[in-house]
Amino acid sequence: MRANFARSLLLCFCLILFLAGFSGAVPTSLLTQEFPSEISTTNGSSGLAPVIIVPGVAGTQLWAQVEEFSSAWYCHKKSDWFLAWLSVEQVIADQCMLDHMRLTYNEATGHYVNNAGVNIDAHRGFPSTQSIQWMDPSAKFATKYFNQMVSAFEKEGWKDAESIFGVPYDWRMSIDGLQDTLSQMTTLVEKSVAASGKKAVVVSHSMGCLLTWWWLTQVVDEAWIDQHIDTWVPASGPFGGAMPGLLALISGYTFGAPLPHAWFKEALVTMPSLPWLLPVPEFWPSGTYVTSKDGSFGIQDISQILDLTNSSSAVGNFGRVKQFYYDGRQSKPSPNLKVHCFIGNGVDTDEKLSYPKNHFSDPSISSPDVVTGDGDGTVNTVSLELCSRFADVVTRMPGAGHETVVQTDSMITTVVEIAQAVSNNA
Repeated sequence: MRANFARSLLLCFCLILFLAGFSGAVPTSLLTQEFPSEISTTNGSSGLAPVIIVPGVAGTQLWAQVEEFSSAWYCHKKSDWFLAWLSVEQVIADQCMLDHMRLTYNEATGHYVNNAGVNIDAHRGFPSTQSIQWMDPSAKFATKYFNQMVSAFEKEGWKDAESIFGVPYDWRMSIDGLQDTLSQMTTLVEKSVAASGKKAVVVSHSMGCLLTWWWLTQVVDEAWIDQHIDTWVPASGPFGGAMPGLLALISGYTFGAPLPHAWFKEALVTMPSLPWLLPVPEFWPSGTYVTSKDGSFGIQDISQILDLTNSSSAVGNFGRVKQFYYDGRQSKPSPNLKVHCFIGNGVDTDEKLSYPKNHFSDPSISSPDVVTGDGDGTVNTVSLELCSRFADVVTRMPGAGHETVVQTDSMITTVVEIAQAVSNNA
């Protein structure tokens, strides 16, 4: 218990530094958010092209309800719905959030499920953008995401859940297991296009690019795309995976927050979404990328690394999804679909990992020594540049970071102009 208390104090101190200069937060447990419950049909009179935003990994608020759950003494044993991700209050009570976020693999069904007694809702507010504009409504300044882009559209006449929409989803899950989200996306586009009389513009970020790609290639067909979507705008797409995906499964990852490196690992290793973010051997140059007391490994050895970390479910998922990466990322989902990619570069990005003091199976594996290469700070350039294989336009943004690409004035201005052009088409 002392160790958990000390860790909570450290997390609290880190978050105070992270939120320095921010004031006015209110306890997350007291927040009440009102969301539109269905797609408005009033958009038809506006003549505005529907804009659909698909966020990346960790980019959707996750709400939890505890029915009956045994965890640390200071955690909820029973509760109404509350914000679990990303909540400053929950991060400080770190063991609670980790327990709520973990998944369990059911070998009999082949499906991942929440911990018994915990319900997670990722679709709260669909199709509003409110759950993707910022992660914690009580700390908007520190957890902002798509709010600047949404605000820019609203200044030009778009309205939340009427002409600009968000697609929140449970980013812990494997992309091909998000059938409800994929069905909601299809219905959302069909209804909003019918209401406006204009084709849609789809904006996706990070893992949202992979979710959108799966949707466009595995759920809908070319004829449907040609009828409903004018332009797809992928930003910071990890089309060939990224080293932080592997780092997360070996020793943990904190999504850029000033927290201990292994803080989120025990939850991350249970999430089937992570294999979708692993580097794909077919797209990466040969060479040594990871070393430890177990030996030296290339990207082609990822399955062996995962075996050594005891991430058996990740091995199976990676083997299943990497063929989709290789087969599916060579051409446009439809020849008539316009694609405009945005990628950052010129930012130091983890490329090679060294664990000189550890075996991969060590329970308290240390943070690695890192050699950086080019990228956007999260996704490596070799992966980002894969969008050039199918994009009509690639906008490269020197110095733009992975998360901040969608917040830059240049990308926001361009996306608004694209949507305005579609709106003005007869």
